[in-house]
Amino acid sequence: MIIERATKLRMARTATGQSAAQVARALGIMPATYRAYERGENRPPIDAAEKIAKLFGKTIGEVFGDDTPEISPPLPAPPPGGRDLPVLGSARGGSDGFDLAAGAAAMSYTDRPANLNGVNGAYAVFVYGASMEPRYYPGEMLHVHPHRPARAGDFVVVQLANGGDDTHGVVKRFVSRSDNALVVEQMNPSKKISYPADDVRAVHLIVGSTS
Repeated sequence: MIIERATKLRMARTATGQSAAQVARALGIMPATYRAYERGENRPPIDAAEKIAKLFGKTIGEVFGDDTPEISPPLPAPPPGGRDLPVLGSARGGSDGFDLAAGAAAMSYTDRPANLNGVNGAYAVFVYGASMEPRYYPGEMLHVHPHRPARAGDFVVVQLANGGDDTHGVVKRFVSRSDNALVVEQMNPSKKISYPADDVRAVHLIVGSTS
């Protein structure tokens, strides 16, 4: 569960006497990004998890417990020509959102915007469905930062467990998050939606879009 993972990570850090800011500097990430890991708001990528465990002198299992980050199959190399931002996901027939295959294999690559330069794990997705009109329309491409924490009112990609290794992605507006649930809202029709915390794999901030 999210709270168990967050508690293990925080306890492992405090046992070393290091501050969250010190750990973030050692990892080469923003302190807010690391604190989001400790609060259970996002899961660190496997390379970051390995660095954290090494920094604390522990194994990944000791730090993250049963919710150890998984190693995803590597994405295919981007084609030559400068486009290196992977476009993830595929249409989910008859419903809102999109499917992310195991390992989130890239459908294609697109130009990386300046605000994602140097951001490990950044990606893009297409909007499927009309649930976020008039903010986002079907076919619009969204740029996603996987490490910046979301605040109330931010637009986000929510990755949800869909049975087995499958992941279902939806675009929503962030409302709040607790140990028990993630609350978001959609615009068309306007309503709030609550997802059980155990079903939420990640909440990633949308930082831009192209039509």
